Amino acid sequence: MKLKLKQVKESALSFLKTYKAIYKTENGKELEYEFVSRQGNISEQTMSERKTDAVVILPFSEDYKRVLMIKEFRLPVNETVIEFPAGLIDAGETAEEAAIRELKEETGYSVLKVVHVSKPSYTSSGLTNEKIQYVHVIVDDSGVSKPKLEETESIDLIWVAKEDAMKVAEGDAPMDSKAQVILKSFASKDLHKI
Repeated sequence: MKLKLKQVKESALSFLKTYKAIYKTENGKELEYEFVSRQGNISEQTMSERKTDAVVILPFSEDYKRVLMIKEFRLPVNETVIEFPAGLIDAGETAEEAAIRELKEETGYSVLKVVHVSKPSYTSSGLTNEKIQYVHVIVDDSGVSKPKLEETESIDLIWVAKEDAMKVAEGDAPMDSKAQVILKSFASKDLHKI
């Protein structure tokens, strides 16, 4: 059921905007709902007609026996979380270009081949209108340069072998939910085809 958006108010944060939507249900009751967006100046018409905000990179070794993941401190949960490299898409950049740039910046590894770019999908549609695209790549693991981390980033790299993927996915270490699902698939499937 789509609800008619009556009003959106924007509050200023540096990279996220908080909105309060005031809308009417089908039976005429007025309700409020808060959400966050990476986009500014959104309206009822533009809420779902947006570009992709970010990429999640799925970096595999050439033989598909390992996948590169990161451990990154995430302030909202006050923990280091196992996840895939990811980042925002800069203005004028494609998802593929952003993935190549972000992988190099966060890990120091270069992309040998982009295998697949997914269609855009929402990350958490009850909280945000953020859209991401998964970019499946083959990594040149013959050499690595020094990552170019931002001041706010604290990242360690981990290569997860296929035979260890389920153990890592089911382990006690805090993990991003997307990463957990992908690791479980990696453990049980041939991911050449994703």
